[in-house]
Amino acid sequence: MEVGQKFRITTQNTQTITSGNAEGEEIWKIDHINGDKITCELRYTNMSMYSGGYFREFDKKTVSKYLSK
Repeated sequence: MEVGQKFRITTQNTQTITSGNAEGEEIWKIDHINGDKITCELRYTNMSMYSGGYFREFDKKTVSKYLSK
């Protein structure tokens, strides 16, 4: 796992902007790694108006799970 890597989180049966009740998708990019905490930037989503400039902190275990998919 390294800065700049991207991973996808897919959610079934969620409310999306484009199609109502469908498959939700988020693409996150690793921005900063500090021990077990990983700060990621939301690069794309079809579930809200946020993408680019929205950051969230994940733990290493969670990110590793999504990177291995």
